[in-house]
Amino acid sequence: MVALTIEVCQQWPEFFFPGHAIGEFVRNLAYALIGAVLFNWILIEIPTQRRRRLAYPRHQLALQFLVQSGPLMLAWYRGAAQLTASAEPKPDAWDRPSIEKCVRSIFEKNPANFGQERRQLLAVHVNAVQTSLDGMEAASYFFDPDVAVALALFPAKKGFNQLQPPAAEDPEPWKRDVHIAWELLQASRRLYEALRSCAPDLDLSVESGSAVLNGSTWNVDLNDLVRKDR
Repeated sequence: MVALTIEVCQQWPEFFFPGHAIGEFVRNLAYALIGAVLFNWILIEIPTQRRRRLAYPRHQLALQFLVQSGPLMLAWYRGAAQLTASAEPKPDAWDRPSIEKCVRSIFEKNPANFGQERRQLLAVHVNAVQTSLDGMEAASYFFDPDVAVALALFPAKKGFNQLQPPAAEDPEPWKRDVHIAWELLQASRRLYEALRSCAPDLDLSVESGSAVLNGSTWNVDLNDLVRKDR
């Protein structure tokens, strides 16, 4: 609009010196800005958006698992609490002390729930988280910044925030169990919120995830990721 206005005004005699020269400068600057915007849009923005649209579907399963990884821990706790007739069968997913109280009650009722089988399950779960993150490392550049940050902060086997299953000689393995669950819950929530904002069309099928214990199945609860009052 500025360039067009100056083009029209160039047809009139200048009212002051050096009005014509200033007009030429502003017009050329406007054309340069228009060219820069078009260049950025055609050569940078469009290819970036295309790669971004392709990146999310190609890593859908990995993103889905990471979003479910925290709630899966809570689904297992709810199942174990029900099977052991725990005094705290319904922990508040948004309150760590409530989760600790529930898991401690499960341990006191039946310590075998946190034996070798549970340690192996935790190790497999943490390994799967790390494998999912490693598989998306090269593609993280194409994700939106919020999603990339959520993935970078995700705890796993490597990095500053490492997840380590309890040792066999640990007298209170439920404490480390809860620590892993809480860290994964926080990470799953960050990632879920980022994906809902940046890739709302991506089907995460959160509640398709399920935890199995003694032949019984408990599905993931979406409310573990999103507060009901939000």
